[in-house]
Parts: sequence; structure tokens; C-alpha cells
Amino acid sequence: MPPRRDPNGEGSTSGNDDEINKIAWAISLHMRDVIPGMVTDITQNLRGSTSDSAHNSNANNAGTATFTYKQFNDAKPPKYAGTEGATSLLQWLESIEDILDFTGCPENLKVKMASSAFHKGALTWWNSEKNTRGREVALALPWEDIKKVLVEQFCPRHELKKLEVEMWNLVQDSGESAKYTTRFHELCILVPHLVTPLSRRIEKYIEGLPLVIRGTVMGSNPTTLEAAIHLGATLTEEYVKAGVLTRKGYKRAQIEEGKKPEQHHHKKKKQKTIKNFVAMTVAAPTQATTITAIPQPATARKPYTGLFPLCTKCQYHHLPTTPCRKCLKCGRMGHLAATCRATHLAAATTTTANPATTGGRVCFNCGAEGHFRNQCPRLNNATATARSFVIETSEACEDPTVITGTLLINDHYVSIIFDTGADKSFVSTNTASQFNKQPSILDVPYTVEVADGKTILVNSIIRDGELRLNDHLFLIDLIPMTLGSFEVVVGMDWLSKNHAEIVCLEKLIRIPLPSGEMMQVYGEKPCCGLKIVSCIKARKYLKKKYFAFIW
Repeated sequence: MPPRRDPNGEGSTSGNDDEINKIAWAISLHMRDVIPGMVTDITQNLRGSTSDSAHNSNANNAGTATFTYKQFNDAKPPKYAGTEGATSLLQWLESIEDILDFTGCPENLKVKMASSAFHKGALTWWNSEKNTRGREVALALPWEDIKKVLVEQFCPRHELKKLEVEMWNLVQDSGESAKYTTRFHELCILVPHLVTPLSRRIEKYIEGLPLVIRGTVMGSNPTTLEAAIHLGATLTEEYVKAGVLTRKGYKRAQIEEGKKPEQHHHKKKKQKTIKNFVAMTVAAPTQATTITAIPQPATARKPYTGLFPLCTKCQYHHLPTTPCRKCLKCGRMGHLAATCRATHLAAATTTTANPATTGGRVCFNCGAEGHFRNQCPRLNNATATARSFVIETSEACEDPTVITGTLLINDHYVSIIFDTGADKSFVSTNTASQFNKQPSILDVPYTVEVADGKTILVNSIIRDGELRLNDHLFLIDLIPMTLGSFEVVVGMDWLSKNHAEIVCLEKLIRIPLPSGEMMQVYGEKPCCGLKIVSCIKARKYLKKKYFAFIW
């Protein structure tokens, strides 16, 4: 159908519309063919740029995407509390670094993984650090910086000073070369400024070696620390085998020729000794037989290595001005009664008893015949027993367990001996008569054993005697009996009552006073000889109201 004409006579637009439609159709066809190619090119370009950026990002975060906490925890990292000290911190850091390297932990995750092993005090400190620095900043710190922060926090200056002192005084303990080397390496890491440079480190290691191998190692002039350690360990092992150096747990093999191997398997058994008293009877006890002691061959003494000359009287070595020591218990020379090792001879060994009268009975306590142990008078509680060892003045001065002196008792100066071997306190009968005190009768008599082994029965006592020491008055109960060189023997009853302490080395007595002070009473000490004092000095002392005694 032909197009309609404009009734007004103007030009028609139908032709133009046809041209526009043809052009649009051509463009659409062209775009249909071009657009897929353009989209493909654009997509490829976009994919290329994305792959480049992704490649760079994966290069930085490849380990982050693959490494997990389970891998780190499977290695069982040790915990750190922060209270173990500098050495434990060093060991923990070494262990954590080995685990991080073994598991392949990336650098940006080392701090995060290592901090998961904190607990107790270390965990509290790390939480405060994250709050102060910020969580992301704290976890992004390099591993070397975290190590420095840990050392500054948990190795304070006073700890480092202790380590420095230990480093200066570090020496090898005999044959313990492995312990010495291990500790030396630990201290070198903790206080490196003391062993820098390498020559100083080698010199410090050699200084701590034992003297027997120090010169050999130093003479080899090692250039590396490993060479000095290897040489020192080799020499130490040889000296340990030779027995010059000792090592804990190392037993030197001792192989003797002709020694039976069975002897190594036998263990020494402790022998149990039983002491029994036996009553011996003879067939015809008509007369006591004199027993002659068979002289025993003299045993060789060890050679004397002291400085004192040999005494021709007692055949012992002592100073010429010192009297010979003779025991009043056994009668032998060379020792005193207080240190005598001889036992008391039983009555059964010194007397001949009639078996008809004893009936074969013997005491297993004292060894005497005529009664059994349950009837022994020494075990009878009906009477109280006391003992007093009476020794000479010269022996008392030499004996460290007794203290002698001249003190005031009941306004009389008497020679006194403080004897820890006496159970009670005694006074000689002559001195007791001067006290003007009437003795009291004991309800239970005392059986006193004297130095010669005899027993004396006493039944009187002088109570509340006045013993004056440096203007302090002490009460003492004294039993009158016959004594030797001393007039009064102060025994354990008075010493324990007044809490007295005897210092044997200084020969003094310490007595606590009610005021809290401590009174010291010095006894007489042995002297080489008499000291001569001039008349002028004696007169000077008398003017100062010193006491003078004339012997």
C-alpha cells in the first residue's frame, strides 16, 4: 500500500522512517556480532587483573590460609607462667622456636601461636600488653621484638646481676664436664656482654676447668669454643677413669688378678653380738687358784707425727711442763678417767664364789653372782643412785668436760669443780663442818659410786647452801662425803635446775639470770707454768680491791 500524502501538501516522512529502520536493523545485527567479542575481551582483561592481585595476595597469605592452630598444638608446646626464672625463659624460647620451625609456622603467625602457650602470670601480662598496644598491633609485632620484651619483663636487673655473679664464679665440679658446658652455654645467651668477643668466651670457659687440665687446654691455644670444649671433655674423661677426678654415679672398675668373681656377689652382713654373763663352777672348789696373766705381744703403734717430745715416764708425747695423764679408773697412762674406755670389772671376775652358796645364779645386768636380773640392786627403785667422779686438780684442768675454780659458798672460799658426770652435788666432810649448818636426814639414802668403782651409802644432805657468783646468790643442796682434791663437786642437779650451759672449748659456764641477762663464769685453764707477778703490780691490784689467794 503506497504511503499516504499530507493533505496540506507538505513533504511526507515515511521514506525517512524506512531509512531509520534499516539503519537500526543493521546496527543491531552488527552489535549482535560485536558485543559477544567485546564481553569476552573485557572478561579476560578483568580476569587477568584479578589473577595478578590474587597471586600477590596468595603469595603473602598462602601460609595463613594453610597453617592452623591444630598443627601448632599437636607439637605440644610447653607452657610458660613467667615465674620460673631467667634460665627457664631461655629454655622455653628455644623450645618454642624449634616447634615453630618444625611445624612451618609463617612469620606473621609466630607471635599469635607462641602467645597461646602463656598461662598464669605470663598470660596476665600478655593481656595487658594487648590492651595497651591494641590487639592487632600486638599480634603483628615481629618475633624478635617479642623475645626482647619477654627478656626485659621476666629477666629484671636483679636477676641479671645474679646471673652475672654466677657466670663469674662458674667452675667445673671435678669430673662434671657435661653439666659445666650446658650451664656455660645457657649463661652465654643470658649475659652475652660478659663473654663478648669470642676470644673472651673461650678464655672464660678455660678458666672454669679443673686445674689439672686447665694448663693443657690453654696450651693448645684453641681458636674456637667447640675445640676447647672437646679437648676439655676428653681430658676430663681420662682423669675420671684414672681416679683423679670424680663424677657422680661413676664407679671406677677395679679388676684384681686372681680375684674370684663370686666375691663381688657376696654382701657384708651385719654381725649381731649378744653379751651374756655365765657362772662357771669347778668340780672341787677347795681352794682359789691364782691366775697368772699371760703377757700379750705388744701391738705396733702408729708413728707419731706431732711436735711434742716423748715423755720417759708415761711413754706418751706431751709438753715437759704438762703433767702425765693417769686414769684413776683403770690405772693406765695416757688418758683421764672421763675418757676411759675400760669397762667396770664385774664382781664375778675378781672374786671366787662358792657355787654351793650362789646356786649357779648370775645377773645378766651387772654380771655378779648370787642373784638374777630381776633382783639386781642396780635396777631396784627403792634407793636413788648418784655418781661422782673425783679427779685430781691437774687432770681437771686438762679435761674439757669439767670446769674448776675458787668460789664463795656460805661465806667460805672453796675449790669447786663443775662436773657433768656427777648426778648430784657433793661437799667434803671437812668443808661441811665449817658451814655451821645442820645436815638433814634423807628419806631415801643415796648410793654413790666413786671413781674406783666402790659404792658409798649416804643419808644426809645440806640444803639451801648459798653459792655466790658475781654478786648473784644461788641455792644449792650438797651431800657430805669424802672427796679428793676438790672441796665441792657441783653436779647435774644444780646445772639443770639453773639452765646452765658449759662451753667446753672456752671452759666457761653460761647461766641465764631472771632479768634476762646471761652471766658467764670462767674456769681455770691449763697453763705451762707459774707466772711471776711483781710486788708493785700485786700492790696495784690490791688497791683496786682484787682478791688475793696464797697457796
